[in-house]
Amino acid sequence: MAAIVLFTDKDFQGGSGTFTTSVPNLVNFNLNDTISSFKILDGSWEFYRDVDFQNSYGVVLGPGEYSWVENVGITNDDMSSLRPV
Repeated sequence: MAAIVLFTDKDFQGGSGTFTTSVPNLVNFNLNDTISSFKILDGSWEFYRDVDFQNSYGVVLGPGEYSWVENVGITNDDMSSLRPV
């Protein structure tokens, strides 16, 4: 089962949310345009600038700890949706 933990600050700090399914709109979780780091616990995930999986960053990542989104081609405080692929 896919699983990811998103954090509002770099180095896995700040507010967080854990997800196991597609998230078409991070606004619903008060996390829109706030993500700075994340941990992928299982599966591969694709990330999007806009809600409803629009404007992909072109990044698909698998399990690991990503302490700063900009190191993997995702703009800081810009993500609005994501889904396992």
